[in-house]
Amino acid sequence: MGVEDIQTLARKCAQSDLNMRQARYLFDALYTSDAIKLAGGNSAKAARRAGVGREALFRMQVRGTVKLPETDQ
Repeated sequence: MGVEDIQTLARKCAQSDLNMRQARYLFDALYTSDAIKLAGGNSAKAARRAGVGREALFRMQVRGTVKLPETDQ
């Protein structure tokens, strides 16, 4: 995924029913989930690669579980 892909995703979020906080939480949840998968399930390794502490990584995952509004696909 390149910068253009992230810009496109940000624009789609801005045009949807998501507010900025919800979009950020969604990004955090997706990012942390992929980081943990890439680290072979090792959250400490994923946190180091992401440049945050394990606690911060966990908070980002938990925040991402907030109920988001339904969107038309």
